[in-house]
Amino acid sequence: MTQSAKDAAYVLGGYDAYRETLGALKAHVNGFIRGKDVALAFMERNVSATVVKCLKNNVRLPDHFFRLTRADASECGAAVHGRIPVLLPELFFFFKKVRFSVRMFFRGLRKA
Repeated sequence: MTQSAKDAAYVLGGYDAYRETLGALKAHVNGFIRGKDVALAFMERNVSATVVKCLKNNVRLPDHFFRLTRADASECGAAVHGRIPVLLPELFFFFKKVRFSVRMFFRGLRKA
């Protein structure tokens, strides 16, 4: 069941839940010693998961995905961290998409 294809509503529902949680987290990020590190780790994990889910389920990323990711990264101080999915979401998406396409191509060859 976890490997089955998901529809756009399911995939984007997860993204919406991430955005809501991140909004609550950002409100408190400066109140903790490692608040920015926690927020960036949370963002990195969820941005990566959203990209992978969209690719695997052939769901288009939301139009505002890259813009919001860059804005969130800036607010949480990502410039001083090497978190590629958060700093350069378009580049991260491009490489994930190429990797995914290559894997699907070779998977198709094995089945033939």
